[in-house]
Amino acid sequence: MAETNIILWLQTLSNPVLDYIMLGLTQLGSEILFLVAAVILYWCVDKKFAFRFMNVYILGVSLNEGLKAIIRRPRPFVAHLDEIRSIGDPTHGYSMPSGHSQSIANVSVQVCRRFKGTKAGAVLLPFGVYLTIIVMFTRIYLGQHYLTDVLAGCAVGILSALLFSRLFDFLGDREHWLFVAVLPLTVLAAALLAGTGTASSVPDVMKVLGGYGAVTVGYFVEKRFVRYAVRTEAKWKYAVRLLLGLAVTLALKEGLKYAFPENNAFLYGYLRYFIVAIWASLGAPALFKVVRI
Repeated sequence: MAETNIILWLQTLSNPVLDYIMLGLTQLGSEILFLVAAVILYWCVDKKFAFRFMNVYILGVSLNEGLKAIIRRPRPFVAHLDEIRSIGDPTHGYSMPSGHSQSIANVSVQVCRRFKGTKAGAVLLPFGVYLTIIVMFTRIYLGQHYLTDVLAGCAVGILSALLFSRLFDFLGDREHWLFVAVLPLTVLAAALLAGTGTASSVPDVMKVLGGYGAVTVGYFVEKRFVRYAVRTEAKWKYAVRLLLGLAVTLALKEGLKYAFPENNAFLYGYLRYFIVAIWASLGAPALFKVVRI
């Protein structure tokens, strides 16, 4: 009951301006921040770390979704329909642990761990803590989660980032061989899910499977054959990479919506995100090398 009262009190502060701000800030815990961070790291900072970053993030998301399926806690605006409202579009699925909180905590821990002991790390640590708290707060304000949901999501994000990063420490320079196991597993899982066509979470799962399968293949091929050099003395090249690369990425992501039928989970979810991710992990670096940026 105390958790319900927290949401009710926060929603007494609701107004169009504050709602708009909260809806914007909560996107920091969505896949958008992850995608932007991933391509910046992959194209401009450190490909090896970027591959680890993407894998650890996706493993964290998978763990979080598994816990949701086990706990099966209804969202506040569902459990208290007459009291709590969903500000903005209602989020689908179960409530605990919070996916947005897991996401921002996972990203923050990984980035801070990568730059630990550097001047950048000294800035990134408090910034990551601040962003994580902000996202957790927005999820409660918007009526999507209880306090314990966001605390649990934050804990899953921190622990998954630390534990799964250790796995890649163990793999060392052999991490690119993950594609041998990952690609067939993602195709099989996607085909089985497409065959059922019943689970409400299938579209999101398809996106994860397609993106993950493509990243493992793209990284393997790029590392073995393209070998694009990330570092450059010409700083303007970083900006050109990001502008060109992100423009094509977003064009593919949105354009392929119209190329594949939405009612076909495999084509619309798995294949669409496979194409987007193979461009980001292999196509873009190959293009950057050819045009020398």
